[in-house]
Amino acid sequence: MKKLIVAGLIAFIMMVAAVVFLLFYRSRGSVRLMAEKEYAVNDRITSYDQRDSEWKDERLGNSSYTIGSSGCLLTCITSAISDTEEKTTPKELNKIFSEKGVYDENGNLQWGILDEIDGFHTEVYSEVSQDIVDECLEKGRYPIVKVRTMHGTGANHYVLIVGAENGEYICMDPLKGSFTTLEEYGKKIFAVRCVWYE
Repeated sequence: MKKLIVAGLIAFIMMVAAVVFLLFYRSRGSVRLMAEKEYAVNDRITSYDQRDSEWKDERLGNSSYTIGSSGCLLTCITSAISDTEEKTTPKELNKIFSEKGVYDENGNLQWGILDEIDGFHTEVYSEVSQDIVDECLEKGRYPIVKVRTMHGTGANHYVLIVGAENGEYICMDPLKGSFTTLEEYGKKIFAVRCVWYE
């Protein structure tokens, strides 16, 4: 009986250690953000749902991936430029990107090609920091940040930071088609991109 209890205890400890390791592993390379300044959310920013029936089945370029399955970046960009004269929908912007060869064969965005389209400007940051996020917001631009779903432990995903209030960054989440806070993703980001139109 004692051996059974010890074996059960060892198995439990190993399971807990594996979970802790997995959580730590999935968080590596991330930066935790706590908003120290207030940035008002522009009421002209439109939140889009990548799974909207109007465009969810549209393919990203010539790939087999669709806006509904893999279009969070596209949807974030559409929202990021929604306060400009170039207001468009994910479907319309996807058509432009597809025609201009912005996607590779796997539906990944090619930032250099996007930057060559008239009016579009991109910044792909090699590091991740709160200063970069705040700098974008101070310039009136909206950082697209890579997060993990399920409070920072799930699948990779991109959301658009549109402001900050009460110590929280406000995000437009393409999977929800609505605004939420970075708290929903464990306040952790793994990459920063910025796209604007002028």
